Amino acid sequence: MIRRPPRSTQSRSSAASDVYKRQSQSSTIQISINKETTGERKVGDKARGEITIYNSNLDAAELIAKGTMIISENGLKFVIEEDVKVASASGDASNPKPSTAKVKVVAEDIGSEYNISSGQKFKIEGKSANLLAKNDVGFSGGTKKTVKIVSRSDMEELRSKLIEQMKSKSINLNSDKKLINSLTEINLLKEQYSKEIGEEAEILELKAHGEKNYYFYDINQLKNRLFSILKKETPEELLIDKNRIDTKLTEVNKKDNLINLKFKTNILLIKKIDIDSLKRQIIFVNKKQMADVLKDKFQISRYDFKLNSGLLFFERTPIFSKNIDILIKY
Repeated sequence: MIRRPPRSTQSRSSAASDVYKRQSQSSTIQISINKETTGERKVGDKARGEITIYNSNLDAAELIAKGTMIISENGLKFVIEEDVKVASASGDASNPKPSTAKVKVVAEDIGSEYNISSGQKFKIEGKSANLLAKNDVGFSGGTKKTVKIVSRSDMEELRSKLIEQMKSKSINLNSDKKLINSLTEINLLKEQYSKEIGEEAEILELKAHGEKNYYFYDINQLKNRLFSILKKETPEELLIDKNRIDTKLTEVNKKDNLINLKFKTNILLIKKIDIDSLKRQIIFVNKKQMADVLKDKFQISRYDFKLNSGLLFFERTPIFSKNIDILIKY
């Protein structure tokens, strides 16, 4: 029995157009996914209350328009909710008696910090020092909290994840068909989000209906074509083992409607051995003589040599070639 005759491995890169005809198909997919929202917004109520306006101007009444801003001593702003007129002060310069008027106010913004206590003083924006305001009762009703809302990035991220999930959905192909993953395309035909951008939500869901276009090649067709091409390039003294062709897709390029694929291919090249010639040259030789023949004439360096019991005395191969069995393995 002779093992492992001389062999070699060759690597070859080939364009897909040389070795196979690509194929494409499409399938329809429905899928639904969701994610936690990341947008935030402050929501709440504005504090409300009532103020008393004091006019110490002896000469004229004061008209304060709706929307006028008042400012507390700690800088919080409130808005007067209605027009109000305050009569001029009574008395004289030595003992003026300010006129008063009450009016409702609302905080400029939401938040509990606007729930100020009673007895606070306010300046009236755009008015002289003859006018000031106080609150006899504390303001109340101001609240604020942070809620989750749908952001644009939430929608974009969810859409990207959905497309990737559609791409990863398994496709039923025969074992001889190999999918070209990088060429898989998703065309979303219908998208439905559970909420719009800016709407309050903890979870955003996307339901979509899409078409999946994918490409594949027939590995057997590819190997047969490769075998046909490489056989023409192989020296006559060598053989290609068709069952030992190993090919791997290494590069995919697509431009417009042109697709180019490159494969790296490893093949096993086996030296041809004339079995009848080999038998004739190792008739009735000892182990060393046989080793010399195998190495010098057939470039075989590894082998197993077994004799049946009848030839152990001579330690030589049989006299007749018909009694020599040669088994080649690689």
